[in-house]
Amino acid sequence: MTSYLDYLVQCPQCASWLAGKKPVSETLNHSQLWSDGKSMNEISLVGECEVIRCPACAHDFWADEAKHIESRQAEYHQLVNAENGQLVYSWASWRDFGCNLNVLKGKLALIGHYERLLRKWPGLEMDKVFHLRQWLLWAYNDLIRDLFPSDLSSLMKGNLSLMAWVSNLKINHEARKKFIAMQAEYRENLHALIVLTGQHAVIDPLRLIELYREQGDFMQAKTLAGQETRHTHLVAALRKRISRHDSLVFKVAG
Repeated sequence: MTSYLDYLVQCPQCASWLAGKKPVSETLNHSQLWSDGKSMNEISLVGECEVIRCPACAHDFWADEAKHIESRQAEYHQLVNAENGQLVYSWASWRDFGCNLNVLKGKLALIGHYERLLRKWPGLEMDKVFHLRQWLLWAYNDLIRDLFPSDLSSLMKGNLSLMAWVSNLKINHEARKKFIAMQAEYRENLHALIVLTGQHAVIDPLRLIELYREQGDFMQAKTLAGQETRHTHLVAALRKRISRHDSLVFKVAG
């Protein structure tokens, strides 16, 4: 069972307090791992959000540049005590930049935020650019990740009503259409990630294999996969999809 640690983070510009949660333990039963490296538990992306947009003043900042107070500290309870009149912004108001990732518009808005930050911060150090581009990749893949059930068997078995099935088909079609329309930007981001990954001193070959596969460079992905000596579920799944020329993100576990 996943447990969470409550914390507060303070905006370095307007000094507003923002409430947050981060997982302190997780089990495979309550998390999902995807081929692009995204790991999610039942309520959030595993790990603490590193870029925050203040809901009070719209200032963008990196979490490690701000003051943090955990629920284990006495100061935390003083701040969240309603009697002192301190306004604390809820996690929902700033998590994922306030975007609702359950709807297509929210997913597109999240992509827009990461693209905006890359334009806003052109001189960032390599590690931070890498993180932004990795999150942008996840945001692109979210358009087609975990689509609503729309297979014919779900309708025939009575798992879905006709109205729900048609609705799911329409939602999934719109998501796929947007994903296809953004292929130029998607591939440009993948290329940048491949370059950045190649500049790291220590590289997990599986990471490069996955990036080349998603980019559609199946020849390079196949060459790297052929050099991989590990015999794992992920390696087998990557090789299978490379042989099929399948570039879409897929669920590894969960």
